[in-house]
Amino acid sequence: MNLRDLAAQEMVTISGVLLDPAGQAFAILQATPVLAGSVLVLEQAHERLVTVTKRAGSNEKRARELTAKLTELDARHDRKARGIYRVIEACADLAESSEEALEYQDLLEVMFPLGLAISQRSYREQAGTAAQIAERLGQAERARQSQIQLGGRTLLDETLDWLEVARQIGTYEAERALMVVDDSDDAVSAAEVRDGRIFWVQAMHAFVQMVAFTDLDQREQHILLANLKDADRKATLARRRAEAGGDAGEGGDGEVVEPESPAVVDVP
Repeated sequence: MNLRDLAAQEMVTISGVLLDPAGQAFAILQATPVLAGSVLVLEQAHERLVTVTKRAGSNEKRARELTAKLTELDARHDRKARGIYRVIEACADLAESSEEALEYQDLLEVMFPLGLAISQRSYREQAGTAAQIAERLGQAERARQSQIQLGGRTLLDETLDWLEVARQIGTYEAERALMVVDDSDDAVSAAEVRDGRIFWVQAMHAFVQMVAFTDLDQREQHILLANLKDADRKATLARRRAEAGGDAGEGGDGEVVEPESPAVVDVP
């Protein structure tokens, strides 16, 4: 058996059935002292994989939530940017004097040092630019924006909302980065999941090898290994089907079609 084609969730399910105190397999394990050592290692592998997949699943869920939130905030950020830019630009065009028009042009330079290209920049750059804009906005710029009414809100209200959206974008992007590169106790890397899977495969191979040294009858060995062999065979068939472009080994309902009299060979 290769076992490496199994997904981590399949591995957890297989070892979970073996180690379930209410199951037939567990009763056989308890009554077979020679398997005690390999079962202990298998328990360790099972718990390790359960832990990392649970934490990884939680992180992946949060990462998806953050990505969705960032997409929503980015759309709002860009929409606000376009609106504020165009309002200030329109005020400059409608100014009664060149001096007044210049004041709006100066405000535009303070607010949009990158022009509307800010919408094309990274999340971090959007957040950093917004922080710089907030620092540069003096009383004069704020007063001028507060005089421009947009329905029940002023342009200053819209500007402050825009800057807050950019700040949130920076915060959420930083949190999303933690899901990938942080080394804290709550972070799970792909390497941890991979190592957990490898340890499980090694532990399961050791367990299968030890079963061969017992005096268990065919029925008892079948109870211990049937689920494992079936999962391994189906995972192997699925991989081969994928490598062949999905043309072989698949029934009309999408289920794996097993070959007649499949030859299952356990290779330690």
